[in-house]
Amino acid sequence: METALSARGTSARFDGVRLRIVRGGTTWTVPARAIASVEETTGGAVRVALAGDASGARHGLGGAVTLSGPNARAAGAFAEHLRTALERVEPVEDGHALVTVVRPASAAGGGLGESGQRRVLLGLLLLVYALGLWALGATGPLSAGVAAASLVVGGALGILGGVTLWRVGRRFHAMAVLRSRGIGVIARISGHVKIWDKGASLWLFPYLTYTTVDRDSYERVPSRVSAWAWGESRTSVEILYDPEHPRRAGLPPTFGFVVRSIVLGLVGLAPTSFFVLVLLANTTLPGF
Repeated sequence: METALSARGTSARFDGVRLRIVRGGTTWTVPARAIASVEETTGGAVRVALAGDASGARHGLGGAVTLSGPNARAAGAFAEHLRTALERVEPVEDGHALVTVVRPASAAGGGLGESGQRRVLLGLLLLVYALGLWALGATGPLSAGVAAASLVVGGALGILGGVTLWRVGRRFHAMAVLRSRGIGVIARISGHVKIWDKGASLWLFPYLTYTTVDRDSYERVPSRVSAWAWGESRTSVEILYDPEHPRRAGLPPTFGFVVRSIVLGLVGLAPTSFFVLVLLANTTLPGF
């Protein structure tokens, strides 16, 4: 029998002999005899503690790992399967030495790499977007010239507004995640991304270099929250990072950042609204 538990970007499977944990492309394999204890926690989660001292462990799980599930019943069944298996094995003194970890290989040689894959995906999305607009203009009620002109302008504004709203939505999602489950550590600032640099940038996103509580190190991770640019000269700062996705990190959200993000979202609504009107004008809906 094999049981599974998955939520919050982490999935786990247990076959009675070994526990496999997958998070962000990294896979940990934990033999049952490396587990010291299993307990259920609130909110449909299972806390799995490893045997031995975690101070020298390099696998990245720390002394214990919390696995979340869709509900308390699923977590209970998974925990019970683990406990039953632990009754049949002889635990070891240092379970950390038995944990194996496989991390994603870095792109090399002729591989596209993560950035290359994103460019290919973006190109495909733009192609589908353009074909969709062409099909709408070809079948709509407007003349070919008017349809082409309106969809070219509206399509460009749709991209502008859509990207703006997507970025604002991404910021608010990151802020909500960091406030709800973020872990605070001290990071070193190793550069900045400046946007609208007019003496004092309105947006100043630091690059962060930090080590998580699981002793995983990350370098030059762009902050999801900006800093105010006036007099900004700090070399270290307190940040929050998401333990489920450790590369999602940022300065603690501030009221000023929230206000500026809302204003940016309102600016993005203008081209998006015009794009919607263009779509309606190129349909066969009554009145257009």
